[in-house]
Amino acid sequence: KQASKIEDQITAEKRLKERKIIKDAVDEYRGKPSMVKRMQIEKKVIKKIVGDITGEERQKKITNTLKKFRIGILYKDVNPQLDSLIDSTTNEEKIQKLFVIKKQASEKEFRDLIIMARKNKIISDAVINGYNKRRSK
Repeated sequence: KQASKIEDQITAEKRLKERKIIKDAVDEYRGKPSMVKRMQIEKKVIKKIVGDITGEERQKKITNTLKKFRIGILYKDVNPQLDSLIDSTTNEEKIQKLFVIKKQASEKEFRDLIIMARKNKIISDAVINGYNKRRSK
């Protein structure tokens, strides 16, 4: 049980560090936006966050990192709830996280999050349908 707590703490610290890197990158990009600058910043962010990860996990981490950065640019915010959905690996996990987020957010915040997640292909119709089916039980 103690090892699990330590692992959870390490994971949380890692996520906070990644979120700060992405937030700083979004702020840097906003200073003087251009396509060239965005590509340079993306490379730098990937290098900092993905680092030595190899194999299939590496590509997934690159994709998720870029998605978080680009959403940060579009919506001028790094959103931990959206990040947790991006990091989810299955629809089931996304549905579970939606229930947790629903408890924490106002109705408007939750609706906005769903719209943003759908628009950016973070959640699919299957996730929305699964959430709605369980909610109505």
